[in-house]
Amino acid sequence: MSSPFGTTSADAAPIRVLHVDDDPAFVETAAEFVQLADDRITVETADSAGTGLARLAEGGFDCVVSDYDMPGTNGIEFLEAVRADYPDLPFVLFTGHGSEAVAGDAISAGVTDYLQKAHGIDQYTILAHRIANAVAATRSTLDAERSRRQLDHILRTVPACVVYLDTAGRFVFANQRATAVLGLERAEVTERTYDAPEWDNRDLDGDPIPDEELPFRRVLDSGEPLYGFEQSIRSPDGTRKVLLINGVPLFDDAGAVEGVLFALTDVTARHELESELATRADQYRTLVEHFPGGGVFLYNEAFECVRAGGRGLSEVGLSPADIEGDRPRDRYPPAIADEIEEHLGDAFEGRESDFEQSYRGRQYRVRTLPVRDADGRIEQVMAVSQDVTEQRRRERELSRQNERLDDFADVVSHDLKGPLGVVAGRLELARNDCDSEHLDHAMGALDRSRLLIDDLLALARERDGVSEVEPVELTTLARSCWDHVETDGATLVIETTRTVRADPTRLRQLLTNLFRNCVEHGSTDSRLEADDLAEHGSSDGQQPAGGAVERTGGAVTVTLGDLEGGFYVEDDGPGIPAAERERVFERGYSRKVDGTGFGLSIVRDVVASHGWQVAVTDGVAGGARFEFSDVTVV
Repeated sequence: MSSPFGTTSADAAPIRVLHVDDDPAFVETAAEFVQLADDRITVETADSAGTGLARLAEGGFDCVVSDYDMPGTNGIEFLEAVRADYPDLPFVLFTGHGSEAVAGDAISAGVTDYLQKAHGIDQYTILAHRIANAVAATRSTLDAERSRRQLDHILRTVPACVVYLDTAGRFVFANQRATAVLGLERAEVTERTYDAPEWDNRDLDGDPIPDEELPFRRVLDSGEPLYGFEQSIRSPDGTRKVLLINGVPLFDDAGAVEGVLFALTDVTARHELESELATRADQYRTLVEHFPGGGVFLYNEAFECVRAGGRGLSEVGLSPADIEGDRPRDRYPPAIADEIEEHLGDAFEGRESDFEQSYRGRQYRVRTLPVRDADGRIEQVMAVSQDVTEQRRRERELSRQNERLDDFADVVSHDLKGPLGVVAGRLELARNDCDSEHLDHAMGALDRSRLLIDDLLALARERDGVSEVEPVELTTLARSCWDHVETDGATLVIETTRTVRADPTRLRQLLTNLFRNCVEHGSTDSRLEADDLAEHGSSDGQQPAGGAVERTGGAVTVTLGDLEGGFYVEDDGPGIPAAERERVFERGYSRKVDGTGFGLSIVRDVVASHGWQVAVTDGVAGGARFEFSDVTVV
């Protein structure tokens, strides 16, 4: 017979029979002839109902044949006892005592078949047929029920949504998974048809699907299975889901299609991932193909280039096709190829690297790095090259310009400071000969010129930025800087023992200019009269917002101390008005008539070159406080 799980040959299966009769000679004869009539049958005997029940308890029997008229318990009573424990076991009443009453009782008790004993051996052939038919019918019924239970279990537990539609296109069955896949309760599914407007059936391009192309119509009309069909539907929440649909027709006994069974799988997440991957692939391809000033290359473990791209390829007369499939030794001179393959090997071992090479008159900076799969295994290596020819040319030109600037600065320092020193000496001699206020003004202008030269030289050397940072003791450096500042009686107080990582030369510039600024703007000698400000203004032509600046407490005290993540420098002078704190770092801006306006701009540049932060606020004693943060403290 046929089942959803294959074909079982019930006719070939052995049949084990228990024949119960109180006539030993008769049961032996019956057993021999029944077994001769059907070689599948094996007969075992029992001489009473009690013995028969005991034998049945051992299990394994396919059919019971019993006489009616037996001592103690008759055949009907035996049948009732068997039915109590074995309701599906075939039972044939084979009796010599026959009547309509016995037959009626047997049928009421659930007998499978009723046969009256007769003369001759034909009765045994008939009995064998009755046994075989009864067992086959029972086995068929049990197999069908088992198949039904198995199919029901499969439909309920299969991870796909399973639905069944009749020939009118109505959903007549939906398993539990339909709730998750279709967003509807099973009862709601069976209220719809395949072409209900609520589904809004569309293809993957978003276009409506004609009725004749819908999966149901295709299977129903062709009578053929449909596999791998994908479309989208509208969920009850308004979102769209992509379904993978597999359908098969089911046929009636006449061979006509009586319905269509579908398995529906929600593949929305897979399609979204595929769409994202396709977008990324397009972006990657665009990036590779338009990578400016160089190229991008992917290599396998054999060092074969599997993909190449970038605008820089055409600049040296190459195309991706010229490189893909080649190893470095197939394309480049031996020295270049050896170096490339060495770095590729390092990348396959998980090490990234950077190096530079010259090729066809161009200079390239190359970076190699591993490309890992989802499990973290290195499957390829990427090499990214950037054409730095022009950058290196500019660097060489800038180096030459810096050398010329150094020469110029040396000339300025030597050829200007010398004559200015002579002028200073002559002015001192002139003071001995006469007393004139013009000499004081001239000496002030001379001092300003010297200061301006020092600041201009410092600015000229700012182009060097930060070279090598190293641990620098603030206390030692601060005392050295203080010794090179005209302090005019000012006092330096050091409240730190910190060591910071910095470029010593640039940090020296910062502290020297900051100390000089504190002394000049905080001491009594720096007093600006209101009349002078009205006449001259600040060095950038603007009057300070705070009006006259005056210190009245004697020589200034400058303090260097610790700050979380850095340090600070403050004085106890008049301070810097809040309105001016943003401008004090501008070049050329000064709150003194004779100031150069470069000191704090140098401080700002040193801070920027180190990646630090600087802020101006009020000091503890009301003076100016400069706070330096984001400093690496050792």
